[in-house]
Amino acid sequence: MTFRGALGRPAGDRDQPRQNWQELITRYLQRAGIPFSIDPETLQRDDRPPDYIAFREGLINLLIHQDYADHTRKPVIRSFDDCVLLWNPGDAFVSADELLDPGDKEVRNPRIVAAFRRIGLSEQAGTGIRAFFGMRRRLGLVPPVIGNDRTRKAFQLTLVKEEILSEEQLRFQAKLGVHLDEAEAKTFAFACRHGRLQPRDVRAVTGLSGAGALAVLDRLTSRTLILPLEGTETPVFVLSEHLTERLGRAGQAEGPVGAGASGLVTDQAGHEPRRLVTDQPPISMGLDEMGWKIVAFCEVPRSTAKIVGELGLTHCTFFRRNHLEPLLAGGVLRMIHPDQPNHPHQACVLTEAGAALKAHGVKGNAGNGSGDRTNGA
Repeated sequence: MTFRGALGRPAGDRDQPRQNWQELITRYLQRAGIPFSIDPETLQRDDRPPDYIAFREGLINLLIHQDYADHTRKPVIRSFDDCVLLWNPGDAFVSADELLDPGDKEVRNPRIVAAFRRIGLSEQAGTGIRAFFGMRRRLGLVPPVIGNDRTRKAFQLTLVKEEILSEEQLRFQAKLGVHLDEAEAKTFAFACRHGRLQPRDVRAVTGLSGAGALAVLDRLTSRTLILPLEGTETPVFVLSEHLTERLGRAGQAEGPVGAGASGLVTDQAGHEPRRLVTDQPPISMGLDEMGWKIVAFCEVPRSTAKIVGELGLTHCTFFRRNHLEPLLAGGVLRMIHPDQPNHPHQACVLTEAGAALKAHGVKGNAGNGSGDRTNGA
């Protein structure tokens, strides 16, 4: 879907801007995923897409940055299966890095900002981009890609329709056997996805300050998950070679559509993409129905006999070889007596990574009208 709008253009009909706005929202709702959910307290049905507010803020940002003195180009919104591109003539007055910094920013059209604020549709002038990134983070999505091209006087936001911590990524981290906090896990997921990253990318992924982003990078470096790249003016880190080989991404360090070499934010707007499907590490580590049942049951320590009984199985050897051992080897489950496999009170329980995977599965299943997860990634 491509929409070349006259949303911000002067029109003889005073109602035209409102009609254009309503048309944009209508087209968005036609393509957006709208999960069915019921508020447990009010019992009211919620049919609004979870990323509606973020999409709305992206539209407002498009209008705020637009150069209305440019009569040769119009803003464009293009929707693809894996991303949405919002492009407009008129670059931001500050760099992409500075857009993520706290504090007010100078904007091109302060009167438009004031108008949106009066009707409750905009953040404080100059802070919308940071709020926009925050909304995407709360949804667990890959942060937007900023393209601010001062040479061609253009600004672009790319909204990637993908979770930053996918089920495959959680299982990959579990198999590595490393304990990562939320900020580290998201940063490492970004490094796996792009091959390289800078401190500003960490800020975009986690919402941390510059010092906090550097601390995360230091911790990941100390575990040899990423390595600093020598000979660069600004700090650049790359995924460790042994992990690149495991992910099957040797020599590949491309970001999503519209991203620069460093990843999420760039001061050059992306050229017309040759392909519009973003990549995921080519690993198949999803859980089958049996795997999800084991994960759900082992939130507390369970003996093999109890697990087999819960699942209604009779062949313990087959169960252990085909279902239990892969989860133990993959870091999803652990034995409570790892040094004594035949301990009389041996039991299996979720690791921290396994608990995160279980939470991810529950979140992915919420709102679809079913209480059981029956398939994997």
